[in-house]
Amino acid sequence: MSFVDDMTMYYTESRLLNRPWMISPIGSTDQRMTPTITLDLSKFTKTSHYPDSVMLPGLVLGKITATGQFGLYDPNASDGRQTAKGLLFSPSVVTEGATQVLGQILLSGYVQPASLPAGNGLDAAARTALRNIVFLDV
Repeated sequence: MSFVDDMTMYYTESRLLNRPWMISPIGSTDQRMTPTITLDLSKFTKTSHYPDSVMLPGLVLGKITATGQFGLYDPNASDGRQTAKGLLFSPSVVTEGATQVLGQILLSGYVQPASLPAGNGLDAAARTALRNIVFLDV
């Protein structure tokens, strides 16, 4: 990891680590349940998903079959993103002109859907696909 990556991680964690949708840390403390991934920024909308140059945690992600990168889950896609794979776990700083950014994906945990960020993509099919994430509608 480079100095810039270290500074980005520090800035990101100190600014936006709050995850109001995360009910329990179970699953999030095991790095196998929050692996590092690459996000394809062409599959997100700046004004909706990272308007302040920070992609907020809680977005539903799908894996792009051709590249292995992740994008916003889209039930109408045909590139692999039509199947939900997890939730964006870490906030990711997006620099001007970037085409991809590193992040972490939550594969298991307890989540309150009503507290996920707007435009997160969660629907009934995503809930079913994310069988290791417990959605508690409280």
